[in-house]
Amino acid sequence: MLGFSRKLMAIVVIICALKVLATTLVPFYSTRYWGDDFFNWVSGARFVLISLSEGRLPSLADTGAYTGLFVVLAPFYWLWTILPIPHPSLAQMAAGPSTEEYLLVLIMKIPIIMSDLFTGMLTALLVQRATQSNKAAQKAFFVWYLNPFNVFWMYYFGGFDVVPTFVVFLAALFGNSKQWFRSGFCLAVASLLRLFPFLLVPFFVLYSIKDNSRSSIKLFASFLAPVSCLLLSQLNVIASFDRVLTAIVNIPLSQNWLLGYYGFSFAPGLFMLTPFLLGVQLYMMSRYWKKELSYSLIHFSLAPLLVLFVASYTEPYHFVWVSPFLTAYYVMEKDRLQLFVLTFLFASLYVAGFTPQHPLYPFQPLIAGFFLGTKATYLLKLNLGAMISQLRSVYVSLRIPHAVRPI
Repeated sequence: MLGFSRKLMAIVVIICALKVLATTLVPFYSTRYWGDDFFNWVSGARFVLISLSEGRLPSLADTGAYTGLFVVLAPFYWLWTILPIPHPSLAQMAAGPSTEEYLLVLIMKIPIIMSDLFTGMLTALLVQRATQSNKAAQKAFFVWYLNPFNVFWMYYFGGFDVVPTFVVFLAALFGNSKQWFRSGFCLAVASLLRLFPFLLVPFFVLYSIKDNSRSSIKLFASFLAPVSCLLLSQLNVIASFDRVLTAIVNIPLSQNWLLGYYGFSFAPGLFMLTPFLLGVQLYMMSRYWKKELSYSLIHFSLAPLLVLFVASYTEPYHFVWVSPFLTAYYVMEKDRLQLFVLTFLFASLYVAGFTPQHPLYPFQPLIAGFFLGTKATYLLKLNLGAMISQLRSVYVSLRIPHAVRPI
């Protein structure tokens, strides 16, 4: 479908096998990820599995913003527990490599491996639809699949953010096909997995209005359905609507990274900055994004995601959310290679500078500034491109009457 020859398919299989091999070898050359989010995700999956085995649903009051991904990961942890091997505690496995740890890492990263591959395929498919070019689609796939930044965060660090990113891209694919009910459903599922897609809803609604008002109703109704199911399930668990609302309100307080992510940092100058800039971006799109090319759902998803990472500070691996959309944009718009490479280069250096023992640590603020600058440049290009296109159309329409002369 994407014009992949047998040779290219063989290359994809080899790359995938190498990624899986690298993943399974991680416990044997590093214990870092046991002190990072991978340990937390596995612990959360274990907690959900224990809750379900006791006949109760996990509560938002206990798992907060991570509930959705914990539920997704729980079956994979369960798969590890039924293997005919010893099952030591996570703390025991973190002390050193073992066969049990080897298998746990491989099984728990199956969602990462599959989401990585499928996200690449969706990126290629959307680029093919936009450009009518198999060559461009293949380029998009390999630019995503071979990006060292993505590979590090998924296969070494164990960042599961690629799972909701895949679902968001699926929402974009359905929206591109005008299947708005499916698009809204996927957007809701992605939001329940990782929260950030909630902020994309107004942009998806604005884009769907271009089709017709009925499309927006379908999108919004299908979005509300899974969210309503979650609230009903929590009512069953917590047994009080007031307590459910309290648990939801307390999520940013118990997981304080959300305060920084949404712009609610206590640091001066960042309070409410992200929501404000998202409102500005929404206005820009409704006012100037009229041209067909700049009005695509790829652009509509990329712009607000870039706003989040220009206006707020988050963990570096969250940039994986932007990566497939930026990949598609880079291939579709034939942007300069230098800017794309610099973006991910500074992202990688920014990561390296987090450790005080690293030689780049003193330069971390400077590198972070360069990283922010490349993201801001992409955001400016998106908006200026749409504005120039719109203004050029107005200029041409004003010139046409003067170009007509009586015979």
